[in-house]
Amino acid sequence: MPNMQQKARWQQYQKAMQTLAAALGTTVECGGKYERLCVVFDTSEVSAEQAAALGVVADLVELVSEFPPNFLEQLEPPGSPAAAQI
Repeated sequence: MPNMQQKARWQQYQKAMQTLAAALGTTVECGGKYERLCVVFDTSEVSAEQAAALGVVADLVELVSEFPPNFLEQLEPPGSPAAAQI
């Protein structure tokens, strides 16, 4: 079950997914599934390319929703000075 920090992050992700869906003229359903956010776009009214892109975004959001709070902020991009010291 998600804790309060996860719920707040999930709400941010849900708003972002709703904005993306609205921009493409479709809808999205977001809800908790075990320890991750489940994202399902309605792809009936979008092109195949848009449906594929929405699928990729949904997969990424579901994956990131499992990470602990502030996990992404701690990552260093490849080639950064901090990554070179490792």
